[in-house]
Amino acid sequence: MYIVKNNTPYTADAVLLPDKDGTIAVAAVIKATFTFSATAILWIAETQLPLCYGDEYWGEPGISSLRYPTDMVYEKTGTDIIVNGHAYVPGFAPVKESFVTIRVGSFKKSIAIRGDRFFTSHLGFVSKTAPIPFVKMPLRYERAFGGTDTSHPDPSKHGVFNKNPVGVGFRSSRSKTSAKGVALPNIEDVKNPVRTWNDRPEPVGFGCIPLFWEPRHSHAGTYDETWKKDRMPLPPRDTDLRYHNSAHPDLILPKPLSGKEKVTLINLHPAIEKLVFTLPDLVFTAAFTFDNETVKPRPVLDTLIVEPDENRFILVYRAVYKGPVPISHIRQVVIYEERK
Repeated sequence: MYIVKNNTPYTADAVLLPDKDGTIAVAAVIKATFTFSATAILWIAETQLPLCYGDEYWGEPGISSLRYPTDMVYEKTGTDIIVNGHAYVPGFAPVKESFVTIRVGSFKKSIAIRGDRFFTSHLGFVSKTAPIPFVKMPLRYERAFGGTDTSHPDPSKHGVFNKNPVGVGFRSSRSKTSAKGVALPNIEDVKNPVRTWNDRPEPVGFGCIPLFWEPRHSHAGTYDETWKKDRMPLPPRDTDLRYHNSAHPDLILPKPLSGKEKVTLINLHPAIEKLVFTLPDLVFTAAFTFDNETVKPRPVLDTLIVEPDENRFILVYRAVYKGPVPISHIRQVVIYEERK
């Protein structure tokens, strides 16, 4: 049994987790919540969000999109960038089409936002209705391309778009319904929108990808009879570290953020068309004390969650120790912020 001492104003904990080699690693996780103003002034949030010990969905798990990923992973690649919120039209003047953009340091991602549209049919020709003007649009995968088609009476012939089972616009090749009346996505790739009823574009979004959606699921490794015989309950040997990254593939930075980057949000805040602030320069130490020694792996910023509707963002730092000292000999974990 070990003791965790959190000497920061943020939420923190240390947990034991297995890696794909069967080694039990100890991970210290620090979750820092900040609020911001229209003038880019930052505060340490009075209410610090708790660590997520499991995935948290917007609705029922399995049939809704993911709101917050679990913090209980031992390591990620680079940094996940996640935005929970809405697209807003400047001045709340209804438009048929718009866009949203997030920029973090040198990284930039934009997606197109379109009002509600549907496929229609006339004399055998399928076309799209004009977008219905909007002023606010949820940025959830329920509004991106994808979906599940259960129209065929034979369940074995149902279709699922595995990259986004909760989306709209998808029709199975064995569908028994007409394209007429099928909703089109509100959230689309700027350069690759849905053009015809049988298009299968990559879904886009700023939210989290659940672990059973593609391409994340493909990184889980091989769960076969060999795994059951030789490895269970440990992860498969071919598990890819990217399995732990929950951001959209386009929003996983290959190198971790340093914490001093400028963040720009365009059309993502209800009152500010272009909001700019700078991430705080935080440096943490996680000291793992064993029977006869103390090691201090450096915590890495591996998750940035921005929630413009709430005027806040969340930074998740993670420090991992894998050995060679037996984890059973750990006695204490002390987490503190280094003052500059």
